[in-house]
Amino acid sequence: MEDKGYKLAKRNMVMYISIVAIIISLTFKVSYAFFTANISGNETITQTKAVTGKLDLTFATSAYINNSHLFLIKDNERSTKAETSQFSVNNNNGVGTVDAKYELYLTDLTISNNLKSSDFKYELLINNEVKGSGSFLNATSGTDFKITSSIISIPQGQTDNCVFRIWLSETSADQSSLVGNSKDNRNSFSAKIKLEAVAGK
Repeated sequence: MEDKGYKLAKRNMVMYISIVAIIISLTFKVSYAFFTANISGNETITQTKAVTGKLDLTFATSAYINNSHLFLIKDNERSTKAETSQFSVNNNNGVGTVDAKYELYLTDLTISNNLKSSDFKYELLINNEVKGSGSFLNATSGTDFKITSSIISIPQGQTDNCVFRIWLSETSADQSSLVGNSKDNRNSFSAKIKLEAVAGK
């Protein structure tokens, strides 16, 4: 009889501990602000959970970068000659003063092997400051490619103006493999810019 009572008490204790753990977990989760990422005038991107606000991603050009005919340019010519996409991110939260955080990626990425090179470069400017740069040496088709070097914070009501550039960097080495030609489809690059909201206090 005592064993039965002991087992019942033990089972109830486990249930109570589980309920307390769930309540603590839920309380922790709702103490963060989650934002939804919306895209204006273009295809809808994957959304994150929305609780207290939203981020809007709006393109002045196109969400897509698709260029199989890139030319070699010097790095100091990138601001005038590189392939460019211009867009803005707006923390359009209407309640309180909730700051948001986000990261930017290239998604739906297709890149030919000859363009996986340290000479195929990118640069991301946010409000005229470099917030990401590098090369596509380690890019892989079909996977997301992060273009922000760190998480970006955006205060409530702020709009971040963004410029993303890609270019083939001219060097003194033989770069004939980068140029390719459309006949054998060697030069192939396409991607779409994606915003991912990050939870923040």
